[in-house]
Amino acid sequence: MMGYISGGLGIALLIMCGIFKVYFDRSQEQITDLTTQLETSKQNQLKLEDEIKEQNDNLEKTIANHEMIVGQMEKMTVQNQEFQAEADRLKKKFSEHDLQHLALRRPDSINRLINAATQKVAKEFSALTDPNTL
Repeated sequence: MMGYISGGLGIALLIMCGIFKVYFDRSQEQITDLTTQLETSKQNQLKLEDEIKEQNDNLEKTIANHEMIVGQMEKMTVQNQEFQAEADRLKKKFSEHDLQHLALRRPDSINRLINAATQKVAKEFSALTDPNTL
């Protein structure tokens, strides 16, 4: 009878060893899976941090460009006001003179003045629309 008990205990011990081996293998597999997931998460975090840094750099550049554009717009607004005042002054001056009468009396003089003024306006317009000055 003792032999049966010893044999039964031996079989039970073998079964317990088998169950423990299965449990141990599963645990090791889970540890390996978790380690792999952790490493992947670390790599993803580094990628995200790099992407955030790049986006922050781009945002800073965009803000700097925006500030530059706002400054240029303010400058252009002031210039526009100055040019508008000059245009108003010239309109007033032209309204005081009879250009048709002057053109008939002194066409060369009027032609020379108009050509000089046209060249000046063309140069100023060219300077205003030059993309290198923006």
